[in-house]
Amino acid sequence: HGSSLKQIMAAIRYGFTSVMIDASTEPLEQNIAITKEVVALAHAVDVSVEGELGTIGTTGPEAEAGTEEII
Repeated sequence: HGSSLKQIMAAIRYGFTSVMIDASTEPLEQNIAITKEVVALAHAVDVSVEGELGTIGTTGPEAEAGTEEII
């Protein structure tokens, strides 16, 4: 799990067979561009990629807002 191309490339050099790029702190378009770059580089050496597109939710009290309508 890395947040930069440098971290991902290090993981690949160390022999990991899959990597996770988390550029979710970037604007969505930049996140997508970074993820595409990682995918191109990783797939060239048969490494699978997971990307975090968008944002991860919160664990604070606002995380349960609206659950009454769902449940």
